[in-house]
Amino acid sequence: MAVLGVIAAVLLTASPDAPIALHADRLSSLTGASLLSADAGPISLVAYRIGSSSTTPGDTLTLELYWTAVSESTRNVRIAAELVDLDQQAWVLLSEPHAPGLIDTRLWPADRLVRDLRSVHLPPDLPAGIYQVALSAYTCQAQCTTDQRIAFRDTRGVERQTLLLPQVIAVSGEPRE
Repeated sequence: MAVLGVIAAVLLTASPDAPIALHADRLSSLTGASLLSADAGPISLVAYRIGSSSTTPGDTLTLELYWTAVSESTRNVRIAAELVDLDQQAWVLLSEPHAPGLIDTRLWPADRLVRDLRSVHLPPDLPAGIYQVALSAYTCQAQCTTDQRIAFRDTRGVERQTLLLPQVIAVSGEPRE
């Protein structure tokens, strides 16, 4: 029954004209993930999972992003991720701009989820505090520049240059030995 709830949530957040036909067997990997709908050009982030909501400096942070194609494209979209504090100051680059799942987005079939998994070792001198993951999207091939950045659009049509994942990550204490 839980899978049916996930199917309904994903289908309701997809735009009406999006060529998405997600099936229950493909959604089973979303168990425990937070649902989200944010388009970045021809692709859409449908869910994410952060390994832990609390950590310490020196730990490894795992980030899973689940994407799908919402339209065909001649442009490859690359995603960068940073760990930012509540003032949106970047502290840790979680990933350089890359094709999600390491697959050129121009080749994505419209009825599949693409899982993008990143694990990053947090610096031992990361200050204690509350952080969020910030995503940026680019249309570029190799080196990405800010003029190649594209906006994320949420279900209300609001566009933002950076997508902040809602889950906060509390970094506390001294690094683990």
